[in-house]
Amino acid sequence: GSDFLAVGIRNYQVNYGLDGLRVGDESAQLQNGHEMLGFYSDARFTLNGAMEVRGGGANGSGINIDADMLITDGNFTLTKSNGVGIHLDDVTYEFHMRDMTMDVDNDGIKLVLGELWSEFAANDIRFGGRTTGQSLGRIAMTQYQQGSEIVISGGGAKLNRCMGASGIDASACAANGGTWIDTIGADGDEGLTVKNKQILLQENIAENKSNSVTYETNRVAGAAGTGQAIKLNNIYTSDGYDDSTNTFGIEHTVTVDVASAGTAQSAELFITNNVRFKELNIDSVQLQHGPSSTSSNMLQGIKMQNVDFTSQLSVSPIP
Repeated sequence: GSDFLAVGIRNYQVNYGLDGLRVGDESAQLQNGHEMLGFYSDARFTLNGAMEVRGGGANGSGINIDADMLITDGNFTLTKSNGVGIHLDDVTYEFHMRDMTMDVDNDGIKLVLGELWSEFAANDIRFGGRTTGQSLGRIAMTQYQQGSEIVISGGGAKLNRCMGASGIDASACAANGGTWIDTIGADGDEGLTVKNKQILLQENIAENKSNSVTYETNRVAGAAGTGQAIKLNNIYTSDGYDDSTNTFGIEHTVTVDVASAGTAQSAELFITNNVRFKELNIDSVQLQHGPSSTSSNMLQGIKMQNVDFTSQLSVSPIP
């Protein structure tokens, strides 16, 4: 094979916290909203792993990456306010990537993830303190994908409109009690767009790879596998007319802008989301009653078709 750069990571410890965002300028009021951008309020974990980096990419001039990573002793804050929040405690996350490519083309930065499989588990979902809050139980997820893509490009939503009322311009909107959103402004194309396409594969029993979600409660001394669990088993996408064609996947597009200030209002973080898929399948919903019992199917063969969901969120601080 070709020569490559080998990167090893051993017991790399991460611990950070975010107070919030300032939107508009450095003197703006602190606010939440980073959660919707994929950032945790607080996080600490230990990272181990190995990575191989080669030249090439999808078109011969980018980057190829193979990686095996393990996160342990993790604690992640999903959101918090006034010192209390929602936390994922005692987290482990093992993920593997093969033949991922990264290139820069006319669409922006393009990542094609090749084959990806992972196992994630949070032993406790806590409300309140990071390690002392009441536990809601355990959640575990597995992923199995092939050919998923992420494209990051400049330019956001490119719109101006009145939210929460009606009005043809900022003055009319504010007079009617609404919020005028202007993501175009004088500079036009500033902002960020992230397009993510996930191709979820059917389970590979021989290699123990699948897409699944498990929620477990009533455990013995908090130990995984000792309580009652519900599992969404073998989740996969298809193009709808048969299970042998799987190219559309789940398309998720996010735009992020700082909206220009309207009449008597400050600049705001403006986020749009669009999620669509042709068909999403859940092979079975299983119930597990304790470690010694066998799984029983509660539901079999769930299909959701032709979903197209769009949301627009304007995020501003509470005065």
